[in-house]
Amino acid sequence: MHQGVPFTGLAMTRFSSVRSWYCLLVLTFSGDLFADVQSFQQSFYEPDYDTAFLIADYSYFDEGFDVLGYADKLNSSFRPKLATSMHVGFGFKFLEKLVLSYQWERSKGEVTRDREPFLLSSEANGDRLGARWKLGDVFDIDWTVEVAFSQREQPSVSVSCYEYQNLVFGSCASSTLTFTDPETDAPMPLLTSSAKHDAWLVGLYANHSIFERLNLTHHVMIKRSDLEINSTSPLFDIQSNFLLNSTFGGRRLGDVISDFSKELPQKTPWKETSIRYGVSAALPLTERWVFNAQLALLKVTRNGYQQLSGKPNYERNAVLSSSLWFTPKRNLSFYVEGMLTNRYLLGLDELTYNQRTAKFFEYPFGQLKAGIVVGL
Repeated sequence: MHQGVPFTGLAMTRFSSVRSWYCLLVLTFSGDLFADVQSFQQSFYEPDYDTAFLIADYSYFDEGFDVLGYADKLNSSFRPKLATSMHVGFGFKFLEKLVLSYQWERSKGEVTRDREPFLLSSEANGDRLGARWKLGDVFDIDWTVEVAFSQREQPSVSVSCYEYQNLVFGSCASSTLTFTDPETDAPMPLLTSSAKHDAWLVGLYANHSIFERLNLTHHVMIKRSDLEINSTSPLFDIQSNFLLNSTFGGRRLGDVISDFSKELPQKTPWKETSIRYGVSAALPLTERWVFNAQLALLKVTRNGYQQLSGKPNYERNAVLSSSLWFTPKRNLSFYVEGMLTNRYLLGLDELTYNQRTAKFFEYPFGQLKAGIVVGL
């Protein structure tokens, strides 16, 4: 048992690094790397609450937080401007062994670009249902199994105007080629994109104490995700040989369209399976202070994913995090937490990885979080 660390709370602030540009079109600045309910369970095996818990989390990022100049290293025309996300979760304890939980997510993001489109924004919605069953004590080790289903969706995002290879397409004043709806005669967006992600997770936790005060929690998780990104453009509907063979800026339009289509993620769905092993250690420093550290290793495989020749393909990640908790009384805790990964969001946020963003996963990722936890 981890003294004075209730499972109910309100996480106040999160500062995170940037996301790659195309994530804006496929779920920009997506939610927490770990769902809040799951994150607490990975860190603390048996948090202190009576019959129910409530968790609310708010995250905020703007370009001023990029103090290390990470965006300058991305070699991209897009730069992150603003990102917010909010999670609300609750759960109930049934009998003494079963806990059911639900979590809702809403995320929003904005990025700027040095050419059309100069500003892009999107939002994402998500839900998570989870069940956790305490199996019992075997050889002085407490065992718990978890099953969860999550889904996330980015509603359709429309880009009215886009500059590519020094050519501007869409409805802006400088466009080389514009498109209108034949029925309404209204301008058509140059690019429309949406994304969705469904995932099942099965996890097993093992908890035991060593040296009387040090509490260890091991977890093994398998997550199976279905991913789909849909991108459409009136450019792809052009069938006129006259237009396709026309020259714009010294280049054949058909070749420009072909190159542009290759800049987008694959059109067909794919699956991703991640296996995660982690161990966390909780050490009560005093009656009111608890230190927690966690190390996790992830292995990712993909099915139906179209790997491009000459492009990187990353499949392994490592996550290191630590937190310090202060509990002035039983139902109130404050904490600060830091986290580092060596391969960006690999295995943590499935929708951020595709053929066009894989190069960004060469880089590490860092996150700092502070929060308050209030017991019910």
